Amino acid sequence: MNLLIIDDDKSVSSSLTNSIKIEFKIEIFNAGNGQDALDIIKNNEIDIVLSDIKMPGINGIELISKIKQEKPGKITDVILMTGYPDMNSVLNALRNGAYDYIKKPINIEELVLILQRAIDHQTLIKENTQFKDNFDHLVKQEEETIRSRWESIQTTQNEFYKMFNIGLFSKEMTDIVNFALKCHQNREIPVLIEGETGSGKEVIAKIVHYGKTNPLSPFVAINCSAVPENLFESELFGYERGAFTGADIKGKAGMMELAKGGTLFLDEIGDLPASMQAKLLRALQEKEIYRIGGNKKIKLDFRLICATNKSLNEMVNDNQFRSDLYYRINTAYIKIPPLSDRKNEIVPLAYLFLKEFSDSNACKAKGLSYETEQLLVKHHWTGNVRQLKNAIFRAAFIAEKEELTPDCFHFLGFNHQDCLDMRNTLTINFDQEQLDIYEVEVLIAKQALNKFKHNKVHTARFLNISVNKLRRILGEM
Repeated sequence: MNLLIIDDDKSVSSSLTNSIKIEFKIEIFNAGNGQDALDIIKNNEIDIVLSDIKMPGINGIELISKIKQEKPGKITDVILMTGYPDMNSVLNALRNGAYDYIKKPINIEELVLILQRAIDHQTLIKENTQFKDNFDHLVKQEEETIRSRWESIQTTQNEFYKMFNIGLFSKEMTDIVNFALKCHQNREIPVLIEGETGSGKEVIAKIVHYGKTNPLSPFVAINCSAVPENLFESELFGYERGAFTGADIKGKAGMMELAKGGTLFLDEIGDLPASMQAKLLRALQEKEIYRIGGNKKIKLDFRLICATNKSLNEMVNDNQFRSDLYYRINTAYIKIPPLSDRKNEIVPLAYLFLKEFSDSNACKAKGLSYETEQLLVKHHWTGNVRQLKNAIFRAAFIAEKEELTPDCFHFLGFNHQDCLDMRNTLTINFDQEQLDIYEVEVLIAKQALNKFKHNKVHTARFLNISVNKLRRILGEM
């Protein structure tokens, strides 16, 4: 709180300063005239002014309006001192905005009471201003929270509606999804998902989380391989304000806290730093944590799903992963086979991804040529389903015709000789549990039709069947 005393009599000004300092812990400035006072007010935050009315130059009443002009919007309490306390001068001072007045010679006890009221008034003004600023900030924060929550709900719904459009083209993947749905029914059971990069671990994790009920509970994911080791603890547990240099002044909730009522998904948990494995294990056992720098216990309530592209069992045997943590997170186990072990799914998945791309983009391509299908099956997909999906999207984007041909996949290394080889060979997958002879007939008929550039007469003659039978095989009759 700052006070400015204005009096052309230095002895009066000094006496007032000493007396006020005895009663109040307050910063006091002094001026001998109105102009000097305005200079001080311009360069300092003055809350209360104690000024003589009769001064050379700018008098006390004129000073009130000039203070308002100098600091518009700032409420400064001006207390006027007068040796001529007639009613007209008092009323004139109050009409012009004076906070109060006091007669000269000054009675210190009376001045102390007036100053105390002014100090209380200024304190109230500051508190109201602070409250208004905080209120506006809180309203803005709440608006952002509501907007973020609404966007999260929309994202959740979109993810849910797409969830079962993943393409189940084998009994193996159907069984995996059914097991994931079973895991969804019990939030207390941790789930460990193992599979190569791009095989669909996060998709299965979301099926475990969402189930078929479309919950709006949070799905909080953290990639253990993407977080620097020195930041991992603060990301997982959160921190209080001032917990460390560079910390957010408001503090921050950790991923475990944000996952309350929902799912915490630790992707690539095999890359979890050794220093964090013990801390994570303790948190899972105790079901409670403290933020970094905090002393408030935070109860945990989330479903835990972990995923890895490594063999955690081998890592445990090599002392690279804690065995007690491994057993804690490995209650329900899901192993996703690589796409190289599911070759019969490649073509159906390719058509699914092509449809997905064409539904959301201006895309000419609607199908795949026979040679393309065979080359896709033959190709080694190191990036699994994710790589296949990206390849289809990329080929569909550059395609200028309704059928994706091998040249649309030049970035995969497909060449003209590969196409010729495909025209003259037929690949049948005998790894299936069952082989439908009718499907083999269709494959032979389609490949022969491609060989003769869709001339059904030449194709039928080559296969030694009638044109009508060829049409029946192709489903055209």
